[in-house]
Amino acid sequence: MKKLIYPISILLIIGVVILTRPNTAYATIILDDSDSGETTSSVTSVSAGGISTVNRAGDLIYVFCGWSNGNPGTVNVPTDTEGNTYVQIGSTLANSNNLVFSAQFYAKNIIGGTADNIVTCNWGTARSFVSIAVMEFSGVDTVSPLDTGTGCTGHSCTATNTEPTTSITTQTFTYGAGDVIAVGANNGADNRSYTAGDGYTLAPGVLNVAVMKMVEYSTSSNTSASISISTSARQNIMAALFKPQAAAAASAQNVKIKGGVKIRGGVKFR
Repeated sequence: MKKLIYPISILLIIGVVILTRPNTAYATIILDDSDSGETTSSVTSVSAGGISTVNRAGDLIYVFCGWSNGNPGTVNVPTDTEGNTYVQIGSTLANSNNLVFSAQFYAKNIIGGTADNIVTCNWGTARSFVSIAVMEFSGVDTVSPLDTGTGCTGHSCTATNTEPTTSITTQTFTYGAGDVIAVGANNGADNRSYTAGDGYTLAPGVLNVAVMKMVEYSTSSNTSASISISTSARQNIMAALFKPQAAAAASAQNVKIKGGVKIRGGVKFR
């Protein structure tokens, strides 16, 4: 019978393909804690009471800063007692008559700790009717957490109104599988009561600024963010999308071969 000889390089290529086949799962994003603060006084900062329930290293903190009465001024990046670094999401939002202003930020892969973490919104000059809302999430991507949100601008999905209304809705946008949608709304710190839109939940512990979440999607789809309010008011609403962290992956790096393999000549099949 004729002998068939195949070069060993073919077998090695097939082996590499099998070993590097991905098997990736994603974490479920969870709201670990939330808090808020507000004042009608003219101040340069306002703080949330403190995130203490979990405050876990590697989590993500979402911050929504709201203010009213006057020009937009300069909103500086938030600070906290742990020394985490915050980044603004999109641009500062102002309604057309410059009465209500909002900005949103996040800190990824936070330091974490056992003591209360007090988060503060800061302004370059004193502002009145200022507010802050904070949410801490676990399970969010620690390297590149922002999802694109097709239909939004600069990762920020927003809406604003000039005349008082009892509800407000962002533009329609696309979210990714497993995303969390963090939402903040500002009506000028006047203690009106908020109701979350369909599919959203008001985060516990927030006062005037409504912050909502939507988690555990199985597939990508389209949605919008909305709130309603007990009494008509001028309002801003902002939403940001965050991706889940990859929980597991199998690759060639996970496979160890001890000793080595020596094959001379080739492989013979009879």
